[in-house]
Amino acid sequence: PALIRLVFNYFADLVPMKGDAGLVQVALLVNALSFSAAAVCLNELSRDFLQFSRGFSEGSYFADDEVRSVVELYMWNPANVFFTTCYSEGTFSLLVFCGYMCHVKSKLVSEWYQIILFKALTLVMFVLSAFTRSNGIFVLLYMLAMNVIELVHSVGKPGKMRSFILGFAGFLASSIFVTVALIMPMWVHNFRGRAQLCGGPIRNSYCDKADFMTELNDLYTFVQSK
Repeated sequence: PALIRLVFNYFADLVPMKGDAGLVQVALLVNALSFSAAAVCLNELSRDFLQFSRGFSEGSYFADDEVRSVVELYMWNPANVFFTTCYSEGTFSLLVFCGYMCHVKSKLVSEWYQIILFKALTLVMFVLSAFTRSNGIFVLLYMLAMNVIELVHSVGKPGKMRSFILGFAGFLASSIFVTVALIMPMWVHNFRGRAQLCGGPIRNSYCDKADFMTELNDLYTFVQSK
């Protein structure tokens, strides 16, 4: 993944060890720090979500108890082995949790500029997550679902026809923009992979595909098959 590679290579110059040993050291450190930061972000996300969905005030005993359970399940589940090794899962989780947190916060604020800010940060975090891991593209389904929900809510506002037309126009524009933004990391990954695999003297079946752009998982499938 492009983003995690850039992060590892950047910090590799700052550690005493060089070469592969330095990259391993950086990968372990970045993943561990990201895992810890993701837990903090998940804590904030859970509090905001409970406040949004149930109206719990900050500091409520029930809210604290449920939030603590969510964070503990995240930190102590068997799959957290991926968060303490040389892997991209910690950074990916941090970006996804921050994206969801920003989306929930956009529902809790009232000023228009705050709403736009948190919605923009939501998209930025999700795009960065897709640059971190290829399966970040599945966040697109969540974003499109949220657009549909907002469109449905617009129908119930005063001036139904006018609000529906404006809502539908916003739905189309937002959906197209979000789709392009979240698919772009996969396109970039495929272009970069094609250049690496097909730019040298060794060619393979992947290089013979005329239109690999239409097969977004083609490079991933090719590498996984080896």
